[in-house]
Amino acid sequence: MIVDVGGETIQITVLELLSDGDFRELYAECDVGMGGNKVDEAYEAFLTEIFGADVIREFKKNNQEDYKVMRRQFESMKMSLNLHQIYETENVSFRISGSFCDIVKESVKGSIALSKYQNEFVLTCGKAKIKSCVLKRFFEIPLRCIFDNMKAVFAEPQVSGCSTILMVGGFSRSPILQEYIQRQFPDKNIIIPQEADIAVIKGAVIFGHT
Repeated sequence: MIVDVGGETIQITVLELLSDGDFRELYAECDVGMGGNKVDEAYEAFLTEIFGADVIREFKKNNQEDYKVMRRQFESMKMSLNLHQIYETENVSFRISGSFCDIVKESVKGSIALSKYQNEFVLTCGKAKIKSCVLKRFFEIPLRCIFDNMKAVFAEPQVSGCSTILMVGGFSRSPILQEYIQRQFPDKNIIIPQEADIAVIKGAVIFGHT
C-alpha cells in the first residue's frame, strides 16, 4: 500500500508485485481536502477565534510576507512535533511573527482573557506558548481521516493480504503522523523514505527514464 499524504490530498494505491517484477494495481483512491494543510487551517481558525476575523484579515492583507513567515513558522513546529510532546507534555512553545504580535498587542491580553483559551495560550513578542491539549486538537481530524481511509482500503477483499505500507508525500515527514500510523497498524511493515516529500517526484523521474 502506497499512502501519499500531501497538503491537500490523501492518495492510496495498492500494488501487487508480480513474479516478473512488474506491478498490478489492486486499488486506488483519492480523498481531497484532508491532507496536512488541515492542521494549518485549524491553527488559523484558532487565532481567528481569539482575535477576530477582522484582525486576521487585516494582517493577511497588509502583511502578506509576514503572514507567509508565520505560516512557515507554524509549519516548522508542526513537522517537528512528536506524539509524546502533544500527549505527555503540558505546553509547546514556538516562534510567531513579530509583526502579528505588533498588530494584536493592544488587545492581546483582553482578547485572550475573554476567550475560552485564557489559560491555554500565551503570546509575547515573537513567541507563543500553547497547551498541548489544544495543539492536539489541530491534528485530530486529519489523523483520523487518514486512518479511516487506510482502514477502509484494508477492508477491501482484494487487498486483504497487503502487509507493507509505504508512506510518501510532504505530511508523511511529520513524526506525529508516522508514530500515529505505526500505533494504528502495528502488524504492518511501515516504510517511510528519508525524503518522503520528494519520493513521488523521484519515482516519476525514474519511471520516465525506464
